[in-house]
Amino acid sequence: MYLFICIIAAGTQVGLAFVYQAISKSVLEGNLQRFIRLCFFVLLYLLFDALMDYLPRLTRARLVQSVTMDLRNKLVENVESTSIKDMNQIESTFFIARLINELEVVEKGYLNPLARIFLSVFVFVFSLISALTLQNSFTLIVVVLSIFPLAALFLAKRILSGKKSNMLDKQKRFLEKYEELVYKFLTLRIFNSFPFINRRLFSLNDRLRDSKVDYASAQGKTYGVSYALGNIVYTGTWIVGGIYVITSSLTFPELIAMTQLMSMIAGPIQYFTDSFPELVSRKNC
Repeated sequence: MYLFICIIAAGTQVGLAFVYQAISKSVLEGNLQRFIRLCFFVLLYLLFDALMDYLPRLTRARLVQSVTMDLRNKLVENVESTSIKDMNQIESTFFIARLINELEVVEKGYLNPLARIFLSVFVFVFSLISALTLQNSFTLIVVVLSIFPLAALFLAKRILSGKKSNMLDKQKRFLEKYEELVYKFLTLRIFNSFPFINRRLFSLNDRLRDSKVDYASAQGKTYGVSYALGNIVYTGTWIVGGIYVITSSLTFPELIAMTQLMSMIAGPIQYFTDSFPELVSRKNC
């Protein structure tokens, strides 16, 4: 049921591109009666599109919760099948932690993103087929334009992960020294050793501050690069499309549809780039 709903929802999303094409074509023709009739159709279409935005969310929630319910049932069976000897050797919080922590990670970090990917795949495939039908060479050019920024962002995220690891390391070292201050308070007080531990604490605190600023700076640069490259791709689509329109390889209404389709192609590509490594890492945990 969920896959069927996703197929219809993806087709509805892609169909919006051709709705925009029809609107722009009607405006250029200057036929007011046809334009008014088209507006009524568009209104109905948008209502259906809103419904198809809701149904995948509902069916996805039902699917994910059904799987999670089965996992909870299996966890109950696992507890009841554990021998008394094994239960005495296991910490009392083990099964509670599995219920509260592990199942939540599986649900939010694995099942939900995995279910969302299906809709993105259908949107990508339908958009690509539709765009190739309108103008194949233009589609290939814009797809290449969309991939280059994603490759740059992937490298930026690799750099960002290194800076985050450095920040967490500095945070861990400061925490260890701070715990030493708390746990050894009496000894430090008796021997008046606060000045000695303070020098180390203040030094670690300075490094922690610098690492956090460095991470925030790198994160800001990543967002800035993402914004700039997104604008380049979007503007590049219009520039390349303008050339195709001028050379009569594409009509202006078709260009309107193509720009909408290109955004639907680029969006899933970025979602795959963001989600796939995380899903793989969670699967291997």
